[in-house]
Amino acid sequence: MPKKRLTEEACNRLKPTAGKQIEYLDAVLPGLMLRVSYGGAKTFVAVYYVNHRTKTFKLGRYHPDGADEFPDPERGEEWPRDLTLAGARDAARKFFAKPSAFLSPKSHSLAKASFKVVAEAYLERHAAGFRSKSELERCLKKYVYPELGEKPFKGIKRSEVITLRSDIAENHGARMADTVFGIVRGVMRWFEAEGDDDDYVCPIKARKQKAAPKSRRKRILTPDEIKLVWKAAGQLGPYGSLVKLLLLTAQRRDKVVTMRWADIEEDVWTIPSEEREKGNAGKLRLPPLAMAVLEGIPKIAECSYVFAGRYGDKPLNSFSQGAEEIRKLLPTTMPRWTLHDLRRTARTLMTDLRIDDRIAEQVLGHAIEGVEGVYNLSLYFEQKAEALARVAGYIQQLVEPAPANVVALAARKARVTEAASAQ
Repeated sequence: MPKKRLTEEACNRLKPTAGKQIEYLDAVLPGLMLRVSYGGAKTFVAVYYVNHRTKTFKLGRYHPDGADEFPDPERGEEWPRDLTLAGARDAARKFFAKPSAFLSPKSHSLAKASFKVVAEAYLERHAAGFRSKSELERCLKKYVYPELGEKPFKGIKRSEVITLRSDIAENHGARMADTVFGIVRGVMRWFEAEGDDDDYVCPIKARKQKAAPKSRRKRILTPDEIKLVWKAAGQLGPYGSLVKLLLLTAQRRDKVVTMRWADIEEDVWTIPSEEREKGNAGKLRLPPLAMAVLEGIPKIAECSYVFAGRYGDKPLNSFSQGAEEIRKLLPTTMPRWTLHDLRRTARTLMTDLRIDDRIAEQVLGHAIEGVEGVYNLSLYFEQKAEALARVAGYIQQLVEPAPANVVALAARKARVTEAASAQ
């Protein structure tokens, strides 16, 4: 275990080592250790001994903008999650002075905490099992924490939340504003019911006016747009491959992004099910065009995902950057489109290709409703494979058109086959 004279600059510049966790003992303060995981996380740890056995206690994560001081652990105040080197040394000194105050701390009162601390408790205790948890976290980090995160939770007024909603509506749209407003209200209602302050009352009441009905998005890509997007995607590496697979498989973005190499056996992709999920497409035989896209994606060491993230065993998550890059390669006159529009485009293509609606819905992973859903347990494996093959064939003809004589010959064979079937 290397010993190093830690400085703020050294802590900030330390890089992860692929496949290894490296621990650095502080040469200035004996017993303080900085642990750098192979995924890039940096954690300060206190090393102590119990009955001649080495033990460790996590003090907090390193962050250059973290806390420079650590609160008295006997006061029951909330401990900072992020620490600078100075904050970590302060925490370590207090730990070694009285370990029992850290090992058996007084309960932290949420009533005295910031909005961010209460919101994180809400996510951990109430929303841990929600499928939307990651989206809740994203909205809080992007829209709420910058404005309300460090403010005392109990001191936040209704007018502040209304102002926040108005700012989000102006810059990001009314729908996002309502979503964030609902999240903030949910945190406050949860604290009112489950928090440690009997006198707290949520300052935000339910909106009485009836919300305007949401219009369903109808954007699909035209054949010419498919050709443009396919060509642009071919210049963007893994993100471009993601765009192509979304169009070829008609699956949700999260399903494709979390695809693991272990989920693919030969040309069959098994889509894992999640808790509280109504259903998904299950097993799909991928057409040759989709397999060709997969074969062009490099495998990253220590990462099990097809679309690897930047650090560790995590999937890709930089969608906004990829969307911006692909739009730069497309005509400025092309109307805005999203990744989910590719799923809608693929479903529409199935109808245009005269694929049975039942089979198309099975490809999308939609559950069969009612009594039939109880008794009809068919996997529709071959039918789904044929549907995807026909969609892929259509797309391939668009982006890589065959010579006219080949097309004519194929059409002639198709007519002969239909005539033979009719007889």
